[in-house]
Amino acid sequence: MIIRQICEIIIIIVVVIAFKNSYLNYMRPSVAVEESLSVLGNNIKVARLKRRLPQTELAERCGISLSTLVKIENGNCGVAIGAVASVLLALDLGTPFSEIAKSDPLSVTLEQELLPKRIRRSTKGV
Repeated sequence: MIIRQICEIIIIIVVVIAFKNSYLNYMRPSVAVEESLSVLGNNIKVARLKRRLPQTELAERCGISLSTLVKIENGNCGVAIGAVASVLLALDLGTPFSEIAKSDPLSVTLEQELLPKRIRRSTKGV
C-alpha cells in the first residue's frame, strides 16, 4: 500500500516537472511585436467603432468567432494571421498582405550587388 502511494506521488512529481519545463520553453514574442500588435488591435477596434459595427456583426462578416475578434482587438499574439487578414479586409483597412514585403529596400540593394546564386558554407573551420 505504501509503495503504491509513493509511486503515485513520484508520477505526480514527474508530470508537474514535465509541464513546468514545457511551459518554460514557450517562447514569447519580442516586446516590439507585442506592442505593435496591441496598437494594431486598438486601431482595428477604433475603425470598427467609427463604422458603428458591433463586434458580433464584424466577426460574422469575417467568418471568425467573437472571442477571436476580441483577442485581435486586445492585441493577442496567438491569433492566426488569416483571422487578422480577414478583419482588415472586412474593414477595408490598409494594403493586402501580399503587398507588404513586395518592395523590400534591402532586397533591392542586395540585388544591385549581383549576389551569387548560391552561397556555400566554409568547411575549413569545422
